[in-house]
Amino acid sequence: MPSAYGVCHQRKRAAGRSQKEAMRCPKRQLSDVVYRQLVRDADRALAAGPGGHPGNESIVQRG
Repeated sequence: MPSAYGVCHQRKRAAGRSQKEAMRCPKRQLSDVVYRQLVRDADRALAAGPGGHPGNESIVQRG
């Protein structure tokens, strides 16, 4: 079974795109996947709060 990246590349080549232009499609798909994962990881880090542990509600008093 061909991968989604290969199908995208073949579709672009069939449409008359050059090899370089056709490679942009799978590269863009891959970069979109990586970016979405980075955003998810950043959201999880923000949700973890201070200390990096979910549910850590302790307050450090200095002074």
